[in-house]
Amino acid sequence: MVGHVYEFKLKEDDFNGWVERFELYIQLNEVNTHKKKLLFLTLIDNEGYSLLRDLCLPVKPLDKSYDNLKTLLSEYMNPKPNVVTERFKFKERRQGNETIIQFVAVLKKMSEFCGFGTHLEDALRDQLVWGIKDQNI
Repeated sequence: MVGHVYEFKLKEDDFNGWVERFELYIQLNEVNTHKKKLLFLTLIDNEGYSLLRDLCLPVKPLDKSYDNLKTLLSEYMNPKPNVVTERFKFKERRQGNETIIQFVAVLKKMSEFCGFGTHLEDALRDQLVWGIKDQNI
């Protein structure tokens, strides 16, 4: 097989980032669906596998599909944020000691769970104007 995928460590790794690399590895090596699930299950550390077993009850992880296993861990690791709370945090954000480019990058990251949809550019513009330190710009 080409490449290498590291073991996912529940308390250390970003699950979504790890899954992206895992799926690249699977795609590169043309791993079939059944082997993909087995590889996924064997590359999770003991704590992660124990958690996954609990999330799968009353069945075992092996009885679930890869997509289902991935969803179970993803929802546990990254619970869906509350849109109202995320928008409040977004609207309260003011430029600190960062550059304008850094401030815009932070606003873009913060907007991820705000649900702005097609109004994202307007929301970013408005918050940039509202939150910028130098009012002369």
